[in-house]
Amino acid sequence: MKPLVKLFLTFTILGIIVWLGGSVIRNAIAFDIFIPGTLIQKPSSDAIFVNNTIRLYTLTAFYTITGYALVCIGMLFLLFRNISMLKKRGWLFMIVALFMLAIPAEVYLILFDIELVKTLQSSADTHTINAGLSDIFFKKFSPDSFTSQASTLTMMAYITSLILFAFRPLDKTDDNVISDDLKNR
Repeated sequence: MKPLVKLFLTFTILGIIVWLGGSVIRNAIAFDIFIPGTLIQKPSSDAIFVNNTIRLYTLTAFYTITGYALVCIGMLFLLFRNISMLKKRGWLFMIVALFMLAIPAEVYLILFDIELVKTLQSSADTHTINAGLSDIFFKKFSPDSFTSQASTLTMMAYITSLILFAFRPLDKTDDNVISDDLKNR
């Protein structure tokens, strides 16, 4: 395998780990505000707890945005470098298609996170309750908002991609090892 391919593959894998892991952690932080299984705010949580949780959720956006950028760059490079593999490996084509279809929704969610970060940076005092930050946050997690639906759909696409990677259906080659094709490039 060529060094450039190894480098992009490494950055893509690191990006996937940081991005998906960060997304899970961010959702765990965010849903600490709500009653489990619902999007109803816990009555026992006071305004300071909610404000600090939203701030922590917002501060972790950098990691997921950076991870997603690494994944996009790495996937595009590897896609253009190994485009012929898509015909032989149907599972790889499905993963790429799901990823590409999820990009617009993910970019919209990233823009929402950037708006949260800008609102957080505009407030210098970390001890006061920032109503603008809370409004944006609760708008993002509102059950009837586009962001909530987009987040759910993109997460389902990524879970499906992981399942496709694990089982590798529609493979027209004798061996199921992707590294052989990468070594020949």
